Amino acid sequence: MAQVAGADIGALSGSLLLADADPHEQASRAEHGRLLEAAVRRLPEKERAALVLRDIEDFSTREVARFLGSSEATVRSQVSTARLKIHKLTKQTIRGRP
Repeated sequence: MAQVAGADIGALSGSLLLADADPHEQASRAEHGRLLEAAVRRLPEKERAALVLRDIEDFSTREVARFLGSSEATVRSQVSTARLKIHKLTKQTIRGRP
């Protein structure tokens, strides 16, 4: 599961960049991507795996549940919890708390 959970986390910052954006905008998007990547890496493994498969790899909840051997309700809960934790972690980082 660890390989799946970390497979495309590094692609987050790259996916936020726009070819036609000015350098300041590109730097800002890259920084946001790094913050997001760091927050995702801090998630517990099961939440990280569910989130990466569902939101980054774009698998359906049903597919993620099958991959992880969980129920769909568990996957929905893990993804929701992961999103809330990422929001909290990035907000803390922006405000200067680790």
